[in-house]
Amino acid sequence: MGGHAKAGETEEETLKREALEEAGLKGFGYKRIGQVIYSRDVLGRQENHYFILYEIYTNAPIILNEESEEYKAFTEDELKKEIRQRPERFGAAFFVILENFYPHLLREARQ
Repeated sequence: MGGHAKAGETEEETLKREALEEAGLKGFGYKRIGQVIYSRDVLGRQENHYFILYEIYTNAPIILNEESEEYKAFTEDELKKEIRQRPERFGAAFFVILENFYPHLLREARQ
């Protein structure tokens, strides 16, 4: 899931609000993984997106909001297989996250 911070909102407040809004999650565990700038060209203009990545830990069911269409849970092995066989299912931003924070998944998927 992803979202945008509101003015004056902390990272953790944003994380908790977005998790509740998009996935119906509250009272979950989490760990800050890091941040990266995703720079891309869109319709002839340069955009920089500041990604702050957290891992969320929960056994609660995901309850999608009206903005969300679907989700799929993967084991690491299933994810590597999907990356290898159907990389087009994942957006460019997903690969920026993998390259910067989970490069072993890309390496192992490409073997």
